[in-house]
Amino acid sequence: TISFCINSVSSKTGAVTTASGLEYIVVASGPKTEAPPTDKDGALLYYSGRLGDGKEFDSTYGGAQPTPMGVGDLIPGWREALKLMHPGDHWILKLPPNLAFGDEGRGPIPPKSPIYIEAELVKVLRMPDAPAAPAPAPPSPPQPPK
Repeated sequence: TISFCINSVSSKTGAVTTASGLEYIVVASGPKTEAPPTDKDGALLYYSGRLGDGKEFDSTYGGAQPTPMGVGDLIPGWREALKLMHPGDHWILKLPPNLAFGDEGRGPIPPKSPIYIEAELVKVLRMPDAPAAPAPAPPSPPQPPK
């Protein structure tokens, strides 16, 4: 993986800030031939998550395989970023606390902490539309009295 940009993603040339406050740097771009994932899709990812002091709290880079994750199940900032990414994209994200774990924190992540995520979207796992509910059965014809 590349060295992590902890100081400030926004100080780097080419950084983008969305209306929500998510900041990201595009390290590498994949082809734009496939649409980004939606909340209903899954994503096959390599990623590393770090605190502002550079301490890593989670990573899949040491594994042989990327990790599948449900896009709609992720924290708001990561979900927002993934829905902008195409397979093959490699980004560094800065999630402000309101787009990460907020006032509560979680595990090794203190309350009100921004987090930094290095993410590589390997593949979008398209989820088929949910099957339509079966039509209700027609009412049974009346039975003759016995």
